[in-house]
Amino acid sequence: MYVTSIEEIIWGIFLVAITVAMHGLGMVEIFLFNQRYNALPPVKRFNYFRELGHLLSVSALMVLIHLAEVMMWALFFIWQNILPNLSVSFYFSLMEYTTLGSNVSLPTEWKLLGGMMAIAGFLAFAWSTSVFVAVAQNYQNRRIKMPMKPTTPSA
Repeated sequence: MYVTSIEEIIWGIFLVAITVAMHGLGMVEIFLFNQRYNALPPVKRFNYFRELGHLLSVSALMVLIHLAEVMMWALFFIWQNILPNLSVSFYFSLMEYTTLGSNVSLPTEWKLLGGMMAIAGFLAFAWSTSVFVAVAQNYQNRRIKMPMKPTTPSA
């Protein structure tokens, strides 16, 4: 029979807090990355590949931030001897963080952490989405303001 322990709740809150802190630092860096991109010298016409490259770079950075957060959870499970190895621990952590669920189970005394990891993932994905929307809005604004081809003066 499962009984939630104070230790499990404290560890869960601590791990969610670390996840949020990691994510916050990552999102600030992405905003700074976006500001540096926006400060580049203006171009005369819209460069689709340059803009797409920026959006893909932001996406890749977000994925790396999420994976670092998942790794933090996986390392906790290894440190506490909750899961048998890093591969299983990372797989389990990724599946729970994304709320997909997995066929790996935590020991009874640690079951609550699976749900708390999903909370951390949900918060992180919501935050990432809002940041990505802001970056994409900049992209759309630049696209609307700039012609695709250079304009030729009328005769």
